[in-house]
Amino acid sequence: MQTDFEFTKLIPRFSKRLISQYLKEYPVVMLEGPRQSGKTTLVKQFVDLVGNYYSFDQKTVFDAFNQDPNDFVSKLGPHAILDEVQECPRIMNSVKFEVDQNQGMGRFILTGSSSIRAIKKVTDTLAGRVCLLTLLPLSQAEINYSDPDFFVDFLFGDQSVGPIVDRTHTDLIPAIVRGGFPNLLARKTSKQRSGWLSNYSNTVELRDIPVIRDIRVNVRLRDVLSTLAGGATSRLNIEIIRKELGINHATADKLIGVLADLNLIELLGNYQTAIGQYSVRKQRKLMFKDSGLLATLLKISEQSIAKQPLRSKYYGVLMETFVYSEIAKLCHARDNHYEFGYWSTTKNEVDLVIEYDGQIVGIEVESAEANDWNSFMKLDFSSLRELADQANTMHRGIIIHPGQHHRRFNYKSPHGVVPMHAIPISWLWAQPAP
Repeated sequence: MQTDFEFTKLIPRFSKRLISQYLKEYPVVMLEGPRQSGKTTLVKQFVDLVGNYYSFDQKTVFDAFNQDPNDFVSKLGPHAILDEVQECPRIMNSVKFEVDQNQGMGRFILTGSSSIRAIKKVTDTLAGRVCLLTLLPLSQAEINYSDPDFFVDFLFGDQSVGPIVDRTHTDLIPAIVRGGFPNLLARKTSKQRSGWLSNYSNTVELRDIPVIRDIRVNVRLRDVLSTLAGGATSRLNIEIIRKELGINHATADKLIGVLADLNLIELLGNYQTAIGQYSVRKQRKLMFKDSGLLATLLKISEQSIAKQPLRSKYYGVLMETFVYSEIAKLCHARDNHYEFGYWSTTKNEVDLVIEYDGQIVGIEVESAEANDWNSFMKLDFSSLRELADQANTMHRGIIIHPGQHHRRFNYKSPHGVVPMHAIPISWLWAQPAP
């Protein structure tokens, strides 16, 4: 695996082909994602195809739009890229008017660091005219120039797996601690990473949060994120967060909602096997969308965790966050219809449940290595078996571990045979052998 990140080479983003596809099917493509995830770099690659690029971060563009919004948009031509649209929420109305007056596919590419549905001054979400896509920070498959489809094809595709080029797992801890934010990858020391986090949280606090909510509270965003980091991969407990930050329940709930709208965290619902849906309010599981951001908030360095990772308090948390975020990055770059949650009963829990096209895959994350048959047999598949017993749409059960070997067996559930696998975590950036 690549360990040193360099800015000298532009890393191709898997989402580029998805944008190209939807430009042929929708008048507007909206690319959402956390600040500094690479949205601007990606959409600028479409200038030759789509047209001129305009950023509302630039004062001249901002002022020109506010003088006469509809006139501004009408003069952009048949195609245009509009960056940082959360700075000018009224742009949605003008884009809608222009699209309705002059129909055609691929008219506009829009980007924003917050969800279009969450921006407080947006009165029109371009429903029926826009395709919403999410760009998360770089995946390990992108960093290592691997196949964009291998792992997602394995999840929901054919049951057989052919020969693969399996990347070594020896650099796993640096990959987990660094995550995928391009500007965070380039910072090697804890001091540099902490400095990045301060600047990042200040920018989000000053520029992004006011766009979404009017929240006046005497607490820094970094303190909110750090408090949430302590409960990552666990059930969200608003009461503990409220007490820790000294704020009321409603404010805590609003702040968490804002961070979810900014694509920094995700609140996973508990998968209900009886109805095949995720609960959206109760027993939500808190996940960070990038393990590097989480490691920085927890003040964990590569050196502090490398010697005895299994004894580290947060190694399992970081491992689960890493697996979730890597799979989410791959799925979002493949399609915008994958749904994520977890599954829990009074006795068992499955870390991650992914639903796509009416089928689910259950995934457990194991921190210990499984490199031989005996250690493989010690892995506990009981939660995945119970999920298979209850869910008639179960396509596959997977345990992801930091070892080197893949083992498989077929489990006979009441609904049919469900393949069960223990796979190396390095499959997340593997590719088929030539």
